[in-house]
Amino acid sequence: MAQPANSEHQNTVQANTELIKLALLPPQPCMVIHFAATQSDQTLPTNPELPADLFTACMTTPVKAAVRFWLHTHPHSKVTQEMSDQIPGTLKDRSTPLGELCWTLTAITDTIAWCILPRSMFHTLFREDATVASLFRNFILASRIMRHYNTSPQSRPNIPSSHTHPLWESLDYEIDMCLRQLPRLLKEQHKQKQHMDRVKRSEEERRIRANKRKQKAEKCNIEELLENINTLKFSGSYKIPLEIASSFHPWSSRN
Repeated sequence: MAQPANSEHQNTVQANTELIKLALLPPQPCMVIHFAATQSDQTLPTNPELPADLFTACMTTPVKAAVRFWLHTHPHSKVTQEMSDQIPGTLKDRSTPLGELCWTLTAITDTIAWCILPRSMFHTLFREDATVASLFRNFILASRIMRHYNTSPQSRPNIPSSHTHPLWESLDYEIDMCLRQLPRLLKEQHKQKQHMDRVKRSEEERRIRANKRKQKAEKCNIEELLENINTLKFSGSYKIPLEIASSFHPWSSRN
């Protein structure tokens, strides 16, 4: 067999050498992310007015958890927990009350992180990956809420305590303003729903009446057609073959 060219052999040897060097490199350090609800000697808060797992609620549904915490710390509010679950809008639409609360919470937790973290760590945790940033923002909220109940959430990398940061007052103010308007918003939403239901019923009734008129007109046309056929069949002034007339009569049989 023919021997490979020297240049091809050298290229193969060089490529294998590079692969061996890469395989022998020490493993690159990776960031380990860990969240814990409490310290080792603490337990989760147990309160019937709070979620059973308050830490998970903060990490997965931060806006709802922040509103529930505000209601629990402001017992004289006229808004109930059931009403707070009906805040109009969606999380992604800032033009709605729920979307505005979500945007405010994101901005405040992001700003608090900027204030308490070194710049390099802030960039790594809050600017390189959107999911990681969301988790750490929610952890900052969880730290604020759970420290109110004498528990200290833990994280790796470590996030300094920020539960006394003055920006939390801005979040409380925004929640307060939203909940003050909530009874009026829910009332307007209920009126709008009633109006839409009336419109829907009216359209349904109009469609039913139109179908009835159509069926009645079709029935009248059929009766008129049958009457004309019978007139033609039995009239002495104009006669048509019986078999042809019978073909138009649905109840006539052909002999």
